[in-house]
Amino acid sequence: MNNLFKKIAIYFVLISIIISSSSFGFADSPFLIHERKTIENISSGVVHEHIQRFTSNGWLNVNVLRVNIQDQYTEIGSLFSDEGISKKEKLTQMMKNSNAVAGINGDFFYWNKYFSPLGTVVNNNELISSPSFAKEPLSVFTIDNNENPFLSYWGWNIKVIPENSDPISVRVKNKATSNYTVIGLYDKNWSSETFGNLIYDDMTEVIVINDTVTDIRVGQEPIDMPENGYILVGRVKLVKRY
Repeated sequence: MNNLFKKIAIYFVLISIIISSSSFGFADSPFLIHERKTIENISSGVVHEHIQRFTSNGWLNVNVLRVNIQDQYTEIGSLFSDEGISKKEKLTQMMKNSNAVAGINGDFFYWNKYFSPLGTVVNNNELISSPSFAKEPLSVFTIDNNENPFLSYWGWNIKVIPENSDPISVRVKNKATSNYTVIGLYDKNWSSETFGNLIYDDMTEVIVINDTVTDIRVGQEPIDMPENGYILVGRVKLVKRY
């Protein structure tokens, strides 16, 4: 590795490990006939186990990563495309771009014109993509600064307060929606460009730079995403709030 600090770019790896492990614990699980296991140390804090089990129901092929989060050269983080979380990219390519030694798909994705994870994404203590806004919320697995794991449901609330107007509730951050009739906040973690009129002619974009509204655009071509700001996106009704 060129970088001595080996990054482990893992998309909620511990959830994947827990789910994989727990599947063998049920009372009606098939009985084991044969098991073969290989163990490989892929870095100072990461061990890869490949488990092949032949059971009464057939073969099981299991891959497990055991990560020592106390290792000074090991880091767990969220992995997404360098072009933004809305861009589809192979896991192997994202691992290569980030010099990661291991990676696991840890979420389901919504896709239409744009891609985005259904669940929450946090990286380097920054909320990259907001919790699911579905009627049935998705749980979030987290590790705090004291290395304590949590599995819980997140509530969140963002309001934008325009001058001489009522606060605006923001439903999503950097997350695709079905028709963009809710108000969303998007920044450079979403894409290098704004939505523009690529999916809807009545898409409204409020450009905010350094906490100041610099432009309101309706149905125009995409522009560069603000470097020191964000955009508020919705369809038609958003512009009526300004």
